[in-house]
Amino acid sequence: MKKRRISQKDWSSVQEFIIQEKKSREKDKFRKVHEDIWREVDRQVKMEPAGVSKKDINDDGDWHNQIELGELAKASEVLSADVRRLLFPASRAWFEAHSELPSELDEETGERAPDAKMQRRIDGRVRAFMGQQHSDFGLKARVDLSVKEALHHGSLVVEVMEDHQMMVTDGAGVQSLHAPVWQPHSMWNCYPDPSPNVIGTNMIYNGSMIICDYIPMHKLKAGAKGDGWMASQISKIKIRKNKNKDVETEDVERIKYYGDIVIKRNDGDIYLPNSKVILANGIIVYYSPVDLPFPPIIYLGYERLDVRDPYYTSPIIKLSPMQKMVSRLANKYLDAVDLENEPPIVYDGSDPNFVQSGGPVIAPGEKTPTRGSAKYEVITVGNSASALQGLQLGLQQISEGSSVDSIRAGSGASVEKTKFEVSKTEQRSEIRVVDFVDKLEFGLKTFLYMQHVLNKKNVERYPFYNAEMDAPDFEWMAKKELPENIHFEIVGAKGILGEEERTSKTMAVTAFASQNPLFAELLKPVELLKEAYQDAGNKNPERFINAPDNEMEAKIQQLMQQVQEQAQQAIEQYEGQIHELQKQLDIQKAVNEAKVVEAQMKSRSQIETSQFKAELQGELDVLKAQLDAAKTMNQGGGREVSFKEVGQVVASMEKLLEGQEATLNAGNKELNDRLEAMNNAISGLLEKASKKKTVKINGKTIEVE
Repeated sequence: MKKRRISQKDWSSVQEFIIQEKKSREKDKFRKVHEDIWREVDRQVKMEPAGVSKKDINDDGDWHNQIELGELAKASEVLSADVRRLLFPASRAWFEAHSELPSELDEETGERAPDAKMQRRIDGRVRAFMGQQHSDFGLKARVDLSVKEALHHGSLVVEVMEDHQMMVTDGAGVQSLHAPVWQPHSMWNCYPDPSPNVIGTNMIYNGSMIICDYIPMHKLKAGAKGDGWMASQISKIKIRKNKNKDVETEDVERIKYYGDIVIKRNDGDIYLPNSKVILANGIIVYYSPVDLPFPPIIYLGYERLDVRDPYYTSPIIKLSPMQKMVSRLANKYLDAVDLENEPPIVYDGSDPNFVQSGGPVIAPGEKTPTRGSAKYEVITVGNSASALQGLQLGLQQISEGSSVDSIRAGSGASVEKTKFEVSKTEQRSEIRVVDFVDKLEFGLKTFLYMQHVLNKKNVERYPFYNAEMDAPDFEWMAKKELPENIHFEIVGAKGILGEEERTSKTMAVTAFASQNPLFAELLKPVELLKEAYQDAGNKNPERFINAPDNEMEAKIQQLMQQVQEQAQQAIEQYEGQIHELQKQLDIQKAVNEAKVVEAQMKSRSQIETSQFKAELQGELDVLKAQLDAAKTMNQGGGREVSFKEVGQVVASMEKLLEGQEATLNAGNKELNDRLEAMNNAISGLLEKASKKKTVKINGKTIEVE
């Protein structure tokens, strides 16, 4: 694709577009209304009288009182002090930095996570470094100016830019340092985007902004170096008188435009997003894309009443009509007092002495001679009482509307108050600015992100004092040491509680936890002491604490304490397991003894049965021998055995067998009864033992048979 060059004619069209856009925004109806309000508020805050209301008949000066009460000036002072106190704590950092660090493998858990020690170290260094830049370039004072601008004009505009200053370094030398700064601007010189689609609630302002400022010609030429500056255009700048609001100046008027630019051409429009253009006395002298991925503009305000209106309002603006009424009543009251104390007098003009002296002289102890009838009359006019009542009512309305009373303005209370009443009064008064502080914190967070991005691009080596605990006092920050990604958190003074109440409540919770055995072991005494000393105003509280200097030694002590606690828990667990094992062993011993008795009884029964069988077998053998002998005798011709004798022998044998069988049966029955009783006993023991067949010892499961 063929690249198109931007010609001088194109730059002239950009120049004309910005000039016409500024004029259009100057004539915007919302702008005109707000400018009238700003003009009146500025007069009232400066306590400039509204002007002459009436002249006397002699036309030699105005006798009426002309004063402007300082109620709005007082409200501006107190409210801005409230905002500063809630934004910037006296003894702590007002923001925290959370850097993204590479993860490391935890050998115990097997999970990847950043090293906690390194995380604290890096976060602390970044916060101390950025805090040093804030201190060097007066961030708090710059924010104060923006707060005043928001209170007086409802809105504030901040330009985040690089600034260069001569600084004292190393306690003795002087060198030039540069850093991103919070550059406040007056709303009189700023023209936000009037487009209705620019809501202005995002962290990044997505509209275009026109900012005017004034600079001497020699400074403009000295700074017109580097990329973006058009050297040929500088010589075209003409000296002229400019008006900075109501003041004329010979300084060059710079018009800065931040936003998108569209150059209309016949061969296709050229779109230049996120641009910065500078005009000097109406001549374009600079163009460049913005260094940041977003416009370096912070635009916010106290309260917005109409989404179509790009401007904001404030409590001081809302109280401006009441301030005007109260000042007028105050002047009327003073006028009435003057008339009552030195009333006008009508005297007889035919009296030459009155004519010569201009009437009777009004002064203590004065004697006015007269030749006539000394006729004169006091004219009673003016009523200071009614003016005073209206004045008091108006002052009360302003006090309620601004939450600024005599106590908060610095004077004492008319009656003594308890600590609780004072605390509640302070909390109610701070409610007026809490929401505004929340919006300012949003803007400060935006500034911190812009500051970090600009530091990553431009910082080389910057010296800073590290106020973090357990850190060296003097350090240097280099560009390569800055983390790539950081999340910022605005902590301020912990909201409406205030620093004093936050500290007291922290100590109260700590005292409660230290006396409760459930929570006492969870506390970290060293960290609590450091926090307490820091709240007391000590920058390096670690010097008061006799804690281990070697962090490894402290870690070893902590590990030893953990090992001791784990060992005590293991001992208690093992004692319980041993008790359970002893019970199981007793049951097993009883079962084994029962089995031994059973085996002995079975063995004895078997022996007795064998003996009985042997005896029976012997008797049967004898009987058999007798039968064989009888049979032999019968066959061999001997005496014949009669059946009677045989029957007697058989009967004798049957009787013998019956006796032996009865004895055997009785023995077997006795044995069976004993075996059955033994089996029942063993079954009972086995049933008890089966209720717990396993036990855990040191994490291992053991079966009990």
